[in-house]
Amino acid sequence: MTPEIMARMFDPYFTTETQGEGTGLGLAISHGIVKSHHGAIDVTSIPGVGTTFRVYLPSLEGSEDQFSQPDDKPLPRGNERILFVDDELAVTLTNGKVMEILGYVVVTKNNPIEALDLFRKNPQGFDLVITDLTMPQTGIALAHEFHRLRPGLPLILCTGADSFDNQNALFGCGFRGVLRKPFSSRELAILVRQVFDGKKGAP
Repeated sequence: MTPEIMARMFDPYFTTETQGEGTGLGLAISHGIVKSHHGAIDVTSIPGVGTTFRVYLPSLEGSEDQFSQPDDKPLPRGNERILFVDDELAVTLTNGKVMEILGYVVVTKNNPIEALDLFRKNPQGFDLVITDLTMPQTGIALAHEFHRLRPGLPLILCTGADSFDNQNALFGCGFRGVLRKPFSSRELAILVRQVFDGKKGAP
């Protein structure tokens, strides 16, 4: 790759493929996933020779048995309508697709203003909102506006902030549970089902 292409290779929708042959999302999603796990991608490329990608991820502490025994229980499913808001494209794409596979009707937005505009048009159009905490407009501010438009709407907060532990403030805003980033598909699916089934999710 040339330096110009390398500078943009992780940009969403950037592609060197001809129209109809590539979406420009593969590397963007991969980069987002690695970043969400506090990792990094190192790339070296020489035009006409080849390209090498090195993915670095933090090691996990604990015994081998602790991480080698997967939970084989099927993920809980549903058919409710979910609005998923996060300014990281990889987060909404990957988790939105997971929830769709599990039967939910999912709309994803990376711009909180667009998400709010969509919600204003039809406050009854969603059964749950999942929103990130840290965005140009915070998840807390969004929660207040969602609840003003639709009192009682259940919400789930996504956050990487370990210090955000005020549970009373969270549930006072309408949040029924918290997902700590990075979270797994299983954690997401279980908490969503708990919220829909009326079980308070512990932050």
